[in-house]
Amino acid sequence: RNGAAFVTRFDVAIGSDLEIRIPLSQYGARRAQPERAGGPANGNRFAGARMNETDFATHGRVVHVCDSESGREKLVGVQFTGPRFQRVFRSESAA
Repeated sequence: RNGAAFVTRFDVAIGSDLEIRIPLSQYGARRAQPERAGGPANGNRFAGARMNETDFATHGRVVHVCDSESGREKLVGVQFTGPRFQRVFRSESAA
């Protein structure tokens, strides 16, 4: 679709531009955080996860931030500004 949501323990401001990586392989299924635009050379990397050639990479803009159910993390909604993720997932409530 046109965006994605994820949880993070980092403060992310609405309007921030992010580099987004969605792991597609089983090995990449571990939880990783997106990078801030500018990449690791600028010291902005949130997590040290490696990019796999089967991963989907794009850019997005933060459009929503709220506390998650745990209270220790933030739920972040992003709108893709780069390539769109072509897979559609069904929500758990619709299953």
